[in-house]
Amino acid sequence: MKIEAKNLELAYKQAAEKLNCSITELDIKVIQHPSGGLFGLFSKNAIIEVKVEGEKEKFEKKQKNPRKKPNSHENAEAKQHKKAKKSENKEANSSQNSAQNLENSSNLENSQSQNLKTQNSEEAIAPKPVKKSRKKEERKPKSQVSDEVLEEIKIKLGELLSASDFAVSVVEVKKYDDENVYIKLDGEDAALLIGKEGYRYKALSYMIYNWISIKYNLSIILEISEFLQNQERILNEYLSGVIEKVKTAGKAYTKPYDGALVKFAVDRLRAEFPEKYVGVKSAKNGKIIVINDNSNE
Repeated sequence: MKIEAKNLELAYKQAAEKLNCSITELDIKVIQHPSGGLFGLFSKNAIIEVKVEGEKEKFEKKQKNPRKKPNSHENAEAKQHKKAKKSENKEANSSQNSAQNLENSSNLENSQSQNLKTQNSEEAIAPKPVKKSRKKEERKPKSQVSDEVLEEIKIKLGELLSASDFAVSVVEVKKYDDENVYIKLDGEDAALLIGKEGYRYKALSYMIYNWISIKYNLSIILEISEFLQNQERILNEYLSGVIEKVKTAGKAYTKPYDGALVKFAVDRLRAEFPEKYVGVKSAKNGKIIVINDNSNE
């Protein structure tokens, strides 16, 4: 019988219930080990093949390992002898420990007294050093977006996607600007990789960003099929209303965005209002872009 479950423990339990026996009586062969995947993208269930261990095999095991019943009279005498010996050892240890504890207590008092004298003498000779403030750690310099870096990113990302069950491949990896790498993925399962309302896209984008940010101190622009392009078109339509509000009221702020859309919005607004302050501030669901005449507002 084949059993499939999220993990091996659950598979064993289901097999025992279906075959009406205990887990110890199962003859189990693991066909596929479970895998948690990455952000829920590449998870795999456990698959086992089981059968009930035969009566003949259980009988042979019992014959090989017969259990000898202890003699009740011999067992009682052995317990009594063991108890008496344990009592003797306990009394001897108690006496020895008392003497040792008394000696240790005396040594501890002498040691503490000596340490106190030494400490007072040292403090009188040399004052306590003044603690120096730690210097702020310098940020890792950004890597050059060279052909070698782009090729390495493309190879590593291809290896990640090949480990999944999605028919998606790396279409393009190129320099976007001095601080960003443009990555495009596409394939038959691109829509599945994007997910409902872009949840999988965001998870994959954060994962790739963290890797590239830590290793190269660079950011990314991730495109899957035409998803990011469509999001940028919707963003530009929304920013048109924000721009009109700034022109009439002198200031405005956007709704929360994240990822590459924050960069797109900042670049357009700074180009539109070079004389104003355009900054990014953290919000509950992302980052908002603030446009005004004073950066403190």
